This record gives sequence, structure tokens and C-alpha cells, in this order.
Amino acid sequence: MNTKQFQKTMITILIAATLLAACAPAGAGKKTISLEQLYSGTWHLVAYGYKDKTENVTPGLNTFIDFQPDGSLSGNAGCNNFFGSYKVSEKGRFSLVEPAGSTLMYCEGFMDEETAFMGALQSAKSFYFNENNQLVIKFKKSAEGFDYMLFENKQPPALLGTNWVLSSLVTPEGDVEIPSENAPLLNLSEDSGMTGYGGCNNIFSDYVAKDEKISFGPIASTRMYCEGLMELEGSFMRALDTVTQYKIIDNQLVLSDENLTTVLTFSASEFTLINTQWRLQSLNGEVIPADIEVTLTLSDEDAVFGIAGCNNYSGTYAVDADRLTVNILAVTAMYCEPSMAIEEAFIAAMQDELTFQIDNNRLTLSSKNNTLFFLAEE
Repeated sequence: MNTKQFQKTMITILIAATLLAACAPAGAGKKTISLEQLYSGTWHLVAYGYKDKTENVTPGLNTFIDFQPDGSLSGNAGCNNFFGSYKVSEKGRFSLVEPAGSTLMYCEGFMDEETAFMGALQSAKSFYFNENNQLVIKFKKSAEGFDYMLFENKQPPALLGTNWVLSSLVTPEGDVEIPSENAPLLNLSEDSGMTGYGGCNNIFSDYVAKDEKISFGPIASTRMYCEGLMELEGSFMRALDTVTQYKIIDNQLVLSDENLTTVLTFSASEFTLINTQWRLQSLNGEVIPADIEVTLTLSDEDAVFGIAGCNNYSGTYAVDADRLTVNILAVTAMYCEPSMAIEEAFIAAMQDELTFQIDNNRLTLSSKNNTLFFLAEE
């Protein structure tokens, strides 16, 4: 081959290589995904999607996943905590090693969405981060026509300086029932040590916490007596004496002993009955349509007000332990179809003898005849 032929051959090769490079997907064979980004913070589900179409999840739904570098994952599916293991690669492959396990609670108004989420997670096959640093998990196309989930990263609350409210307590003797009105709580600070409330008495102690290990010194308390609460307080204080480790997942703090025979789960205190706008999700198991707004707000001046589905209402209320009494004094006089039946049922139910229970962003009002399930509006 002479020099001219060699030069012509090389030019042809270069042109072909350039054309092939232009046809290749951008970053093909080179792009990798940061696994450190996957492990950072807690990923909260915000929407489902297919191509350019997205549908936001129910406002207030708290579905999240926490990924660990050792291949374990945990989170909440909207009602139940779940746990399992997964495989992932820097090329974007993602799969569960085995079906995820979960707790077995029932939460009014959330079970359909929880089932959809767990089904999507079980069939997940790939992931990536979009231009907004949102986590996208692709899964087998669902009956609703979606094939990916969209998550946003939220940093968990700090161990120190947060009011942690006890939501569950498991001891070697069994589960301890936690009342909604007198739930124990604790707060850890660098200056004041541990301070808290046992259900009746104020409590305080020293503590040491480092690298997800924690221990408390002798726990002192005030000396009041509260009928029906002393057994709870004793169980809570004995459990704190045994804990050796902690973990923060989303807005929950979990304290446990080494063998996991004692487990205390706390929620970061964000919502209270008073001065929170609650939106009705279901009434006696019937889901409220998204375009019908039914809200409830209790002010710190004993006033109650909101939207009943069509009309605005107002009145007064009183709280005694876990009992709520509402007296609706005024309702505007508009007429709206098809919300009037819901409005009438809501107004009647709110004037029953009610008990209330708050679990993080969920409020349940119950009476002999009715159950109303609300979510806090952020």
C-alpha cells in the first residue's frame, strides 16, 4: 500500500468512527450513576409516571425508602414499615433480592396505595437520577399505566434538639399500648442531657450517643401519680435503661437493645391537634373525592372552622384527654352538587361524642357510629 492509499484508508476509518460516535447515545458506555447519592438521606415517593405523564401521590402520604450501602433497605409504604435487601449497580440496574417483608397494620384510606407501591417496588428493574436530582425507579408497567416512581430526597431530623414522641414500645413481655394523649416523649441536647415525659412525670438523665450507639445514665423523675398511666411510664423507663443502639429512618427514631427484644419507636413531633389544618380523606371507609374539600382546623382559642365540602362552617370545641366535643354554630348557605351528601354526613358526624388519635400526620376521629380519617395539610 502506497502513502496516498494509506492516507485515504485512514481518512475513511476516521469518518466512519466519527459517524458511529454521533449515532451512539450520549455517554454510552461511560456514564455511571453515583451510588453515594442513593445512600444519602431518605427518598420520599412524590409521583408515579409514564413517559412525560406524572400523577402525584395523595397529599400527606408518607411513603419512603432508606437505602443502605450493605444492600439492605427499609421504609414505610404508607401504612406499614417494610424491610428487605436489594441489588444495584452503577449502570442503573436495580432489583430486590427477595420479596420485602412488612408489618401487618391496617390504615384507613391508605391500603390501595400501599399495595400499588409494594407491587411496583417488587417489580423494579432500574434506576437513575433526573436533572432535578430526583430518584427515578423503573418498574413493570402497572394496571394504571405507570412504569416509574419519582422520589425526592429529604434529610431526616437531627437526633439532638428534636421532640421525639413515642409511637410504639415492644418489650420482652410484649407490646405496650401507647395512648394518643399521654404518649411519652424525650428530647436530647448537648447542654441539658435527656429530658422528657414518661406519660405522667417529667424525666431526665445523662446520655452518651455516638456512631448509632446510645446509653442512658440513671433516670430521675418527678413524683406525681396518674391513674392508669403508671404502668406505661414504668415500662418506658425500664426500656430506656436497656437500649444500646439507635437509628433514624425518615422522621422516626428507633432505640433498641442488642438483641432487638426491646424496641422503642418515636416520631418527630410535627403535627398537633390544635393549629393544624386537617383534610378529610375518608368517612366510614368511603374515600372523599379529591375535588371535594372537607377540612377541620381547631384554634388555640377554642374555635373550630373549616370547609364542609361546599359550605364554610364555624363553632367551638372542647378537649378532655382523648375526647373531642365540637359544637358547630354557623354554616353558610350555598348549594353544591355532588358534595351535599358528604357535607351533611360530615356535619352530623362531627357533632357525635368523638375520641381522637394522632399518628404523625394522621388524625382519626371515632364515635359509636362514625370513623373519620384526616391527613395534615403541610
